[in-house]
This record gives sequence, structure tokens and C-alpha cells, in this order.
Amino acid sequence: MLSANQPERAAIRSRLQRSPDVRRFAFVSRADAVRTFRRVFATQPDVADHIAADQLPASFRIGLRARAHRRALMRALRRMKGVDTAVQSRIFAGTAVVRGMLREVGGPAPGFDRGVYGTVRIRIPHGKVVATTKTGPDGTYSFSVKPRAYELTGSSPVANVPCSARKIVSARPGAVVQAAVVCNIR
Repeated sequence: MLSANQPERAAIRSRLQRSPDVRRFAFVSRADAVRTFRRVFATQPDVADHIAADQLPASFRIGLRARAHRRALMRALRRMKGVDTAVQSRIFAGTAVVRGMLREVGGPAPGFDRGVYGTVRIRIPHGKVVATTKTGPDGTYSFSVKPRAYELTGSSPVANVPCSARKIVSARPGAVVQAAVVCNIR
């Protein structure tokens, strides 16, 4: 996630180009992030329709080589000016990634829709919790899980109400599944 100005973005791009660990990378503008978010959440208009370009960060999507020094690269990127967060998501054979954002929606008119810091839990439907994670400051989270159906719930000290995904998430092998966990504020 970037708050980088143009010279800082150029320095990040140069660092990625020089790295022997990076197989490929692409810059994702805020506008591109919004388009992708709306496409991923097209079946959930209450989420997809309430996102503005300034709510999602610009970023670089990076593909690493098989024997990459992942931790060292993440540490180096986190130290660069303009980098707010460096998140690593890996997909292993036979696993799936479930990721998204913990969102606070509603409130007094005119209302709001924003990512919030908190905790997200992924569990077997009506069963045990499989994993728990803290979100980033912007509400982003990610799980690497076994393929199956899951429910997502969350909590945030900001929202102070129960939060959940609108539907059960089906994670297939090798898939990256996007799911918003929503805290409805009245």
C-alpha cells in the first residue's frame, strides 16, 4: 500500500526492477483498485456502490521467483519512503487465499463506508474458528486456508458492533477469494 509521490514511486519501481527475487510486478492505481473492487464485489451492491477512489490505496502487485528471499524483500520495501504497508500473500498448491477488508458502513446521514482496524475470524460454517488475524490500519486482511466453505466474522474497537461477511465464502484450490466483512453502524 502506497502513499508515495511520483519520485518515491519511481524509486520503488527501480528497486523492484533491480531485485533478482522479483519475477514480475505491476503498479495498481487508486482508480484501478476501485474498478477491481467493484468487479469483485459486483454481486454485493451494498458494498460495491459505496467505495470512492480515495478509499483504496495505490499499490504494486509483485510476483516473486520460486526461491525468492521473501522476508528480506518485504523488510526492504517496508523501509522505503512512500510505502505504508507491505503484505505478503502466497498461494500454495492445495490452498486458497481469502482476503478483503473489514468495513464500517452506515451511521448518521449522510453515512460512511470505510475500512477500519480490527480482527477478522474465519470459521467453518456454524463450526469452529480456523484462524484469526489482525487487519492492517486500513482494514485489509488475508488468510491462506484449505479449500472449503467458510464464514467470516470480525470486530473493531472503532465500530463496536458485530461484523460479518454477507454470505458464505467458497474457497477453491488455488483461488484468491475477495470478501468484505461489514460492520453495520446504525
